[in-house]
Amino acid sequence: MFSINRVIIEEDKLQHNIEVIKNKANSIDGKAPKIIAVLKGNAYGMGYNIVAQKLISNGIDMFAVSEVSEALEMRKLGIQNEILVLDSSNNDEEACLIVKNNLIATIDSIDELELYQKICEDKNLNLNFHLKVDTGFSRFGFLYDELLKDEFVDKLKETILKCNRLKQTGIYTHFIESYANNSNTTNEQFKRFEKVVDFLRLKGIEVGLRHVANSSAFFKYPNMYLDAVRIGSAFSGRLQIAENTGLSRVGYFESEICELRQLPNGSTIGYSGTYKLKHDAKVAIVEAGYSDGIFIKGPLDSVRIIDKMRSLKSVLKSFFTDGTRYVIINNKKVPILGRVGMKNFVVDVSNIDCHVGDKVRIDINLVLCNQKIERIMI
Repeated sequence: MFSINRVIIEEDKLQHNIEVIKNKANSIDGKAPKIIAVLKGNAYGMGYNIVAQKLISNGIDMFAVSEVSEALEMRKLGIQNEILVLDSSNNDEEACLIVKNNLIATIDSIDELELYQKICEDKNLNLNFHLKVDTGFSRFGFLYDELLKDEFVDKLKETILKCNRLKQTGIYTHFIESYANNSNTTNEQFKRFEKVVDFLRLKGIEVGLRHVANSSAFFKYPNMYLDAVRIGSAFSGRLQIAENTGLSRVGYFESEICELRQLPNGSTIGYSGTYKLKHDAKVAIVEAGYSDGIFIKGPLDSVRIIDKMRSLKSVLKSFFTDGTRYVIINNKKVPILGRVGMKNFVVDVSNIDCHVGDKVRIDINLVLCNQKIERIMI
């Protein structure tokens, strides 16, 4: 059997989201912030090449990714624009790749500055970097209270001046929960960041582009736009925040019917026989499954009591709904029967006209969709 599985990116919806974001950025008084497009995770599952080229054609020409490997993939695709690597690296091999491929490094230690300077001297190349401030996320970055100490900042400034092959072109931090309605944590992180920036400037360090707002903060906190904003998931229209953003949900998975069958009343379907037909039925086998990302969910946070309560609420709610999942075939909504397998699943098509080879539209999490599957824009 042969079928074509692919992710479809609707150009009109992506264009709409780009315009919503640009219009919002331009709506503030004074100078509009620069939009840094975050394309980590294969552009949030939409495809580096598709999204990057579309953004460039709309005047958005600076990118950011999490890992060096993601930036290298974009370079292979011919994207020569500025790319900020958000993860810092004390690994010689990774740091060398950042320098050789003209990427923008994230720096979060004095040792890292010295490492990059040595590599740049050896390669006779220069490097731009953004300094990261840890205001509470505790993953990467200089601790914010260190950057408020005279002795430490004096040493940092001395090192930056020594590293004549390096140039600081930006400074940023990462919010913990900018999607949450309770803004106390975000406001506190922002205050810490502003104090650090003011102190570094007082000490004579040119900080470059200041950026703190991610997609959620972009819609919730216009006062935090500063010089640039980092927009990622908003381009896909898939945000955690509940407010009406005006964005459109972009992208869906497309498979096809690989087989049609007539099954008698009482037939059990799928692993563990979790579904039993209550009537004679025509069913379609769809050539896609959980290995492709079909109906896969992301990890559930359950560290805090409130997170456990939310998870429990979701489980309890499921007891009072039928839990049926649906796909679209020939513009008709049809139910999935039984469990989704690794490479296929079954749907009830008793009430629609369909044939082998007909397309099946499935709404899935694009980030969790198998990244080897082709992405196309229509």
